[in-house]
Amino acid sequence: MGRFYHDLIWCGAISLIQVFISKVDGYILAKYKNRFISLLTIVFTLSILIPMQIFIIPTYRIAQEFGVVNRSILLYLPLAFAPLGTILMRQINLRVPDEWIEYLRLEGGGFWQLFFYVILPHCKLSALVLFLLSFIDCWGMVEQPLILLTNKSAYPLSMLLYDMRIYQPQ
Repeated sequence: MGRFYHDLIWCGAISLIQVFISKVDGYILAKYKNRFISLLTIVFTLSILIPMQIFIIPTYRIAQEFGVVNRSILLYLPLAFAPLGTILMRQINLRVPDEWIEYLRLEGGGFWQLFFYVILPHCKLSALVLFLLSFIDCWGMVEQPLILLTNKSAYPLSMLLYDMRIYQPQ
């Protein structure tokens, strides 16, 4: 039962981090206009087409260099920066009226006031959807533990259940 709660906490925390990062990035991509931001938006949009499995080997090599192989953070941290959430939040933030942002700035509000009083309330439902999508993606990972973890005690619950099925006597 300990592995279940361990994975539940990790997946929930990483999903919350992804929602927060995606909200901030999505706001920046939606409301700031210049060539660099436009190029960054195209890069984020195209990166949705790249499967996460492509990054497994580079992630493993980086983890080897830093000495963090067989740690849970190695599995979950790359999921916090998945591009789907950023593009989803960008599309939602495009619908935030610029007048709301201008009003808050005229009243002396900074970025964090803008984030908590305008962006966060406007994106509640999309944040919930992103949280659920991220949680499901995090909970059901299979390829990453097989390659990134050599110690079976560090496997997430999805891999432990798979191992039980394979090694269980008939």
